[in-house]
Amino acid sequence: LNHRMIRLRSQEGEEVEWPARAARRAGTLRNWMDSVALSPSSCFSAPSVKTTALQVLAACCMDDMSSLTSCPITELAGVIHGAHFLEATSAFSAAGQELCARFTGKDVGELEVLLNVKCDFTDVERAGVLAEPLFEPVGAHQTTSSPLLAQRSLSS
Repeated sequence: LNHRMIRLRSQEGEEVEWPARAARRAGTLRNWMDSVALSPSSCFSAPSVKTTALQVLAACCMDDMSSLTSCPITELAGVIHGAHFLEATSAFSAAGQELCARFTGKDVGELEVLLNVKCDFTDVERAGVLAEPLFEPVGAHQTTSSPLLAQRSLSS
């Protein structure tokens, strides 16, 4: 079984092959493999997961996290969604950490560029939002270096 390939059908209808060893590291696939009599034509349907995400996740489930660093940020959310859907906890954690690492130290303008977001505030509204005090959770120490604490709140 360790050399066997498991096929998954993506959102686009394409099939992606995973080594059985990688599939067993994703809870949803492990449960599927344990509950059905697998045949060469067996294919697990992942209707909400894109092909590229399945390919990245297959590598992650084989302990190759390098595909996350080269994954475009526009696809990283899909990888996180796919890891959640497949219950691939180590891949989910690694993809989340990669996403947070890309946000670390960025100001509002840099995040807009990174996420390809167009601000729809007027100049006056934007200035007002950016003038709000920094959000700090109750009990947070002033010396904390968390990048999340350096983000401005968008609350009214």
